[in-house]
Amino acid sequence: MSFRSILVAAILWLSAPAFATPQPVDATGLWINPEESGWGISVYHQGDTLFASLFVYGPDGAPKWYTASALTGNPSQFTGPLVEATGPYFGAASFNPGSVTRRIVGAMTILLNTYGSGSVIYTIDGTQVMRAIKQASLRAIPTTGFYIGAEVDPDAADPLVLDQHITINDSGSQLDVYTDSNRTKSCSYYGSTYGATRSQTGNLVWSSGSGKCGPGQPTDPWGIIIAPTPHGFTAKATWMGPPGQLDAANVAAAKRTAPSLQGNGYINDLWFPPGESGWGLNLVEQGDTAFATLFVYDAQNRAHWYSASHLVAGTSGGRPSWSGQLEESNGPYFGGTFDPSKVTRRVVGTMTFVLQENGDGSLGYTVNGASVAKTVKRYAFRKNDLSGSYQGSVVMRSDDPRGGSYDDASITIDDQGDRVRMHIEILTGPACDYTLNSIQYGAQRSLYGDYSCSGRQGRIEMNDLMVTAEGFTGTYQGPAGHIGGVITNGHISGTRR
Repeated sequence: MSFRSILVAAILWLSAPAFATPQPVDATGLWINPEESGWGISVYHQGDTLFASLFVYGPDGAPKWYTASALTGNPSQFTGPLVEATGPYFGAASFNPGSVTRRIVGAMTILLNTYGSGSVIYTIDGTQVMRAIKQASLRAIPTTGFYIGAEVDPDAADPLVLDQHITINDSGSQLDVYTDSNRTKSCSYYGSTYGATRSQTGNLVWSSGSGKCGPGQPTDPWGIIIAPTPHGFTAKATWMGPPGQLDAANVAAAKRTAPSLQGNGYINDLWFPPGESGWGLNLVEQGDTAFATLFVYDAQNRAHWYSASHLVAGTSGGRPSWSGQLEESNGPYFGGTFDPSKVTRRVVGTMTFVLQENGDGSLGYTVNGASVAKTVKRYAFRKNDLSGSYQGSVVMRSDDPRGGSYDDASITIDDQGDRVRMHIEILTGPACDYTLNSIQYGAQRSLYGDYSCSGRQGRIEMNDLMVTAEGFTGTYQGPAGHIGGVITNGHISGTRR
């Protein structure tokens, strides 16, 4: 995202309600019951609120959707009204949001377990449904790469591991991590190797195995849960340390190389065309595939959904794109026993989504010969709080003309919503203060404004800031010399202290 898209994105920022802190469990993703293929829930998690779209079938077997746009509660239980809508036919020449009607039909509760499993309870006009659900894993999310990061063990006497060089080799079935750090005490990490099996739940990559913490040290059980992003990752690492007690640490790392806007969930958001409130597009992306659910209205103005379960990643005009077949499904009534063998699917056309340079999406689809083309934007409905004290890294990418470099950084953020104050202390350079404006586009934050570093002043922007329970990652653009004397553009990451 760049300055030229700030005014456009500000529209989404103004539509977002009050500020909220990110939850320890991220519920964003496609939730399914593996034994009942054919229906599901698209969930987007911002702050302490979930936005859920329920895709089921009516008594006549036709596809039907309901939405719960404000599920709130605590980190393990979210509850709110469930709504049915009617509206203008998707194939009409124009969409009049004034023609959309909404009716509360009941309530929805989503119960979350620690990672990737839970249950849903919903009521529609007196009919109650209870189902076990889990986050769908569509494709392996690639994590292979070179990173600079920091590790914080809040319970340890010496809690920090700075300047942590991390190499991940991810084959899709096994994930190995190699680290090298400047820490010289009980756990040096010099050349240590962790060989581990790999699994995935939704957009979280799990790895477990055994680890060695330096030459001559014992081999102990070790594991990590990684949340990949375009600019690095955040993670929770665990290991069995002396005297046989489980320990844990937060990790955040920035890429040494250019960002990737495909494969890591960068487009995971609820997308809608401004000025056409009442319909939208759910996107969940993993690896080389995106899963899309399109919730619109048929020619009789009834809620109707279509799905594209295998949008293949590619490029269009030099921009990241995803394209594939669009299908219509019919199946068993949601209020009865669900028999997946009764689900039928029919290809009705195609769908293409192209991510534009300014952060917008170009959506094109056809249904039974009716063609639709729209510009869509990420929907921000709750703000993710960056406030906190972090240990992290500022990394100039190796593809930058000035060459790669990095600095350890202590980062303090005071996030007031539309205004953010940030203080960064570079261990080998100056301290910098930032007074920044803020917007949110979907689940991501963007900051832009002024900095002051040891007498130097100027402008800077930070984009694609993704907030998790463990920390944040993002990108920055600034003039030469503003951090560490040489930084121009790169990645930034921080793990919570």
